[in-house]
Amino acid sequence: MRAPFTVYNASAGAGKTYSLVRQYLKLCLAQDEASSFMHILAITFTKKAAQEMKQRLLKQLFLLSTYPKLDQKGVDYCHTLAEELEVAPEKLAYRAQNSLKRILHNYSAFSVSTIDSFTNRLIRSFSRDLKLSSNYQVELEDQLILEEAIDRMLSELQANSDHTKVLLRFVEGQLNDGNSTNYKNILLDTARQLFKEKAQPYLQQLEELSTADFLKIEKELSKRVKQIEAGQKKLAQDAISWGEERGLHVKCFSRGTLWNRTLGMTTAFGFFTEASLQPVLEAGQNLYAKNAAPADKALMDQYQEDFKIQILGIHQYLADHYEEYLYIKSTLKSLYGLAVLKEIALQLEVVKEESNRIPIGEFNKIISDNLRSQPAPFLYEKLGDRFQHFFIDEFQDTSTLQWLNLVPLINNSLAEGGSSAMIVGDAKQSIYRFRNGEVQLFIDLYNNVEDSNRFAGQELYPRETINLDSNFRSHKNIVSFNNQLFESLANNFSDEKFRRIYSESGQIARATDGGYVEVRFLGKDNYQTAQFEQIASTIKDSLARGFKQSDICILVGANAQGRAIARFLLQNEDSLSLPEGEYLKLLSVDSLNIGASAEVKAIISFLNMLENPKDYSIRKDWLLLSYEIFGQHIDRHEYFKIHGRQELSLETAFLEEQIPGFNFQNWDGLDLLQKVYRLIHQLDLKLENDPYLQLLIDQVDDFIRRESPLAESFIEWWYEKGHSESVQMPQELDAIQVMSIHKSKGLEFPVVIAAFSAGALINKRHREKLWLQLPAKESFKELPVSLVNLLSPHKDASGYLDQYLKDLEEEDKLMLLDTINRYYVAYTRAEKELYIFSAQEQSDKADGKYWQSLLYQHLQPEQEDFFSFGEKLQLDGTRTDSENLKSPDNFSVRPWQQVIAVLSSAPKNWEQSGKAARLRGSQVHQLLSQIKQSSDLDFALKNAQNKGWFSSEELNEIRDLVLQVLEHSELKNLFSAQADVLNERSILIPGANRKIPDRVVLINDKAFIIDYKTGERQEEHRQQVEEYARLIEEAGFTVAEKMLLYLNEELVLEKF
Repeated sequence: MRAPFTVYNASAGAGKTYSLVRQYLKLCLAQDEASSFMHILAITFTKKAAQEMKQRLLKQLFLLSTYPKLDQKGVDYCHTLAEELEVAPEKLAYRAQNSLKRILHNYSAFSVSTIDSFTNRLIRSFSRDLKLSSNYQVELEDQLILEEAIDRMLSELQANSDHTKVLLRFVEGQLNDGNSTNYKNILLDTARQLFKEKAQPYLQQLEELSTADFLKIEKELSKRVKQIEAGQKKLAQDAISWGEERGLHVKCFSRGTLWNRTLGMTTAFGFFTEASLQPVLEAGQNLYAKNAAPADKALMDQYQEDFKIQILGIHQYLADHYEEYLYIKSTLKSLYGLAVLKEIALQLEVVKEESNRIPIGEFNKIISDNLRSQPAPFLYEKLGDRFQHFFIDEFQDTSTLQWLNLVPLINNSLAEGGSSAMIVGDAKQSIYRFRNGEVQLFIDLYNNVEDSNRFAGQELYPRETINLDSNFRSHKNIVSFNNQLFESLANNFSDEKFRRIYSESGQIARATDGGYVEVRFLGKDNYQTAQFEQIASTIKDSLARGFKQSDICILVGANAQGRAIARFLLQNEDSLSLPEGEYLKLLSVDSLNIGASAEVKAIISFLNMLENPKDYSIRKDWLLLSYEIFGQHIDRHEYFKIHGRQELSLETAFLEEQIPGFNFQNWDGLDLLQKVYRLIHQLDLKLENDPYLQLLIDQVDDFIRRESPLAESFIEWWYEKGHSESVQMPQELDAIQVMSIHKSKGLEFPVVIAAFSAGALINKRHREKLWLQLPAKESFKELPVSLVNLLSPHKDASGYLDQYLKDLEEEDKLMLLDTINRYYVAYTRAEKELYIFSAQEQSDKADGKYWQSLLYQHLQPEQEDFFSFGEKLQLDGTRTDSENLKSPDNFSVRPWQQVIAVLSSAPKNWEQSGKAARLRGSQVHQLLSQIKQSSDLDFALKNAQNKGWFSSEELNEIRDLVLQVLEHSELKNLFSAQADVLNERSILIPGANRKIPDRVVLINDKAFIIDYKTGERQEEHRQQVEEYARLIEEAGFTVAEKMLLYLNEELVLEKF
């Protein structure tokens, strides 16, 4: 019988989700009580994983409930489960049916969620105890609330204040170090430390320090650096002077190294080489060469022992002071950052209080600080549930605080009996350290390390560890390749715990025999282009052998690489030899983000330009698009120079000249939705083919209804939140995916192309900033901790370091694990074929430093740049005919890949909840503005279609709607040839904004006013027309009729 607390080590493809679901079902169906699920808590790492687990559980319950109406596989599954639970299959089906009904009627009690969702539930239960508002809002985007805190800090700066001095010095230092040129990004990157778990105990030690204190500390540390440098300089000068007084010179010393190094220290801080120091440290060794001149030998025999004493003095000085010196230098580079971080933290508290928000990044800290010490029964009472069974998936990505917060609940349940806990993880797939993931937790739990048996002062319940060593995902050759590769890498780890992760990582292939692996080492000349061409060639070959586009996934280490690959493939689509009628479709995460659309950014930039005509910096996106449309006849630099700082009146006059029918004077009378819609069409942007523009229309419409009709407000919202919304794609779309390795975790694909599989194993430039407890030195009495980028010490200085090297080595060990884990995740996504495109070694000295070196050393390919294992698959049948593929709804046959370049995880459904009726009404409104009399209809339709206002499929529908207006019994005479028509003409009012009625018809000095609207009737619409009537009457006309025409699915005419 299995122990109540089990820890599963589940390598890639080991069927962990199957095991989790099966164990959940056994607990859920172990008795007739249908509410058993209410006492089970299942925690996963992502929302997507939680949703998938819920769907799989519900699906399995439904299938079990239909027994015996199942296929043979389903019947066997039901029989096995029933046998394990010691019930009849019919009884199991009855329980499944009841449990399914109960879950659907009490879905909120179906506790399969992310750890953040669970902690939010805990916090809400304790909101009064925590002195929180019961209706607090959860800020899901930590970045947004940090940006508000930064803006608040910047707005309160005063000239020559300490805060201002510190901020300027910090930003200047970051810029000098070659970091981002955007000061807000610099501040935001620093502010993210506030949500790092490891930062919390260190931040607490800085709470009492003021900005003035940091400035004082900076002076003291800088002074101490100079003291240490001066101390070494003095000792070196004394040694050189002593030697020169006795006639010693550079030629007296072997190779002159010891003398030259000492001489160099008289002007700059330095070190001795190991070789030059060796004869000084070893008794009886001469400092001169065997072939030294006799006179020099005589001098050295007389004075070298005394000179050694001088050198030993410098050596001891370095041993006493260099580590302190290096810590100070590292701290000084980040000291102002600590002061800025402290100020942002203060402003963050104000923002949270004023907006009644809690950032999701603080959930675990709140529980740890306030609730962890509470007895478990009290926690349960507040929660309203009593969980007896716990499932934790992806445990290798769990943080220390998250585990601390769960331990009391799990331990309490296990101690009372009849309960269980199941933890599943894989240290090889730990790639989220930057999100507080702590892989050591899983390593210690699985290996039953003694220290892990006591966690946060609590004795953990005894546990059983189980290794899931099968692979049900990948074909046999791929499993064999990965087994051999990653087991061979184990010796690269100096840490025994990390070494065991890979030395014991071999899996047994349970999937189909066969499979194909190909590795190419591409030359450094035109390396990127070679990657692109190899990827294209592989895609072409795979499609020709029967794979679908959706079978193929290209994995990259960085999104920029993915964007470049997608751009190349789209530009070279013809080289893929796709069948007639089929086009290339690409999915990649960030490309479906609306903020990636040049057209959308240009429209937002244009609206912003209208609101802030003197802020020339906001015109960039507009200029990029307008140049493509209007500026091709002149030099791009010249175009930007002219239009980048041109007065708004001249810019709009330019547009009126370039765009027939564009009248900027009419814009003030349009609402925001109409402005955006009109700009799209007058720039000839194809709305029907562009999902980004369609999403923008939806965003504008939603914002007007929800927030405000003001363009300024919408622009502010769009830059804060709207730009990050994504167009959604149907899951079943047949498209090649381009995604980051991090996004691919948990996924699998028949064909995987691991692009750009090369680079340093430990990228020293990208070391994580580390929080350190500074040495107990007088220098650090006011500053006990620091956040530093550990500087690599001088190659000759390691002998003078102790703790500093330990800190550095610990970080480097974790970075090495991060790197190898990323490649493990990438290579284990493949089911049938795996292609690895790496690089040739950078130099003969590269052994062991680069991933490509390890690959090459392991494979030892017969051909210098090529290795293959197994045979490529020739799939039965032909590829799915393109006419049978599901296309995105509401799109024309024009390939949308011309618009979409890169994305990265395939969302579930393309269609946004569009506002079709209102959008159609806006189209009719736009068309009516071009019609003075009924006979203008055909010309207006043709002109609108040429401009792309709507697709050919929409033509008849639009025509019918407009005809309903033109032939309306009460409107027909207002579209006759005899009428004098003013469409969207401004009524100028001295000292006020202009008013623009949609249509004014003058017949025999009588005015007929028509205003077009969409949506529901509103009193303000009538008031608006009444205002038009008053102004027209003041102009000397008699208003005969005032009309509101609602252009909804059914026309509604209101006269008054």
